[in-house]
Amino acid sequence: ACDPGTYQDNTGATECKACEPGSYCPRGASAPLPCDGGSYSSAMTLTSATQCTVADPGHFSPTASAEQRRCRADTYNPDSAQSSDVSCISCSRNSTTNGRDGQLQISACICLPDFYEHNATSKWATGEVDCRPCVEVHETPTIAMTNCTAAGATLDRLPVLPGHWRQGPTSMIVRMCEHKKFCIGGNESGDPSCAPGHRGPLCDLCSRDPLYYGGRGEDCKPCSEAGSPEATIVLAIVSLAMALVVAIAMGIFFKRRGKLKILTAMVEAAASSSDSTDADAQETSAQKILTAMV
Repeated sequence: ACDPGTYQDNTGATECKACEPGSYCPRGASAPLPCDGGSYSSAMTLTSATQCTVADPGHFSPTASAEQRRCRADTYNPDSAQSSDVSCISCSRNSTTNGRDGQLQISACICLPDFYEHNATSKWATGEVDCRPCVEVHETPTIAMTNCTAAGATLDRLPVLPGHWRQGPTSMIVRMCEHKKFCIGGNESGDPSCAPGHRGPLCDLCSRDPLYYGGRGEDCKPCSEAGSPEATIVLAIVSLAMALVVAIAMGIFFKRRGKLKILTAMVEAAASSSDSTDADAQETSAQKILTAMV
């Protein structure tokens, strides 16, 4: 009888043959036995089916396979030990693996050009990639406002063209900026999508930290910019306001200080007449002191 890992299919032959790829040969085999579907092997010395290698996720292996095969592009397969390409799941409508084969999960499916993924987490529950036309978020559908020419656009990182603005990563409206140079576009939204020094709706306000001046259609410039007439005006206004606060505080202080002197004198006068038994006079003195305190 032939040893394990070999076989002999000719009656009366004296020599055994090496087992074949995609097969195994137990002791005394008269023919190679195929590896089961969902497994494979390129070796020629296998002696049992358990020695065949299980096909990986993203792959499949028909019966008697010497190697595993990759799932084709635009499909994926999360399971191992698959025997047919039927197990490779097609990406949902308007999505693609972008030419990549052998993919394992639905996350490999991204939206086609001109589409964006609206909800990146829903696909795990629904098995569908939620791809929607980028033009749906344009404030004016007939005007180009986004740059979805590449596959894989998502709502949170929607590529906005320069001169346009989006409030936040979940915003469903892309708006045209009145002053286009302030809106730099890109994958960011809100203030990070504004030119340096700008912020707010349509990037038409100036940054506060660090402090800029201008805005409302004008370029925002640093308040620390030397020699700027606008900066001089801002600094003058701030200085005037501080001086006014100091003046008011000093006026209140000196006013109260004067009243304190009067109050002290009246208390001393009241004390000097403390021996008097005239209750009306004492009451009158107390009223004067209270009046001085006001």
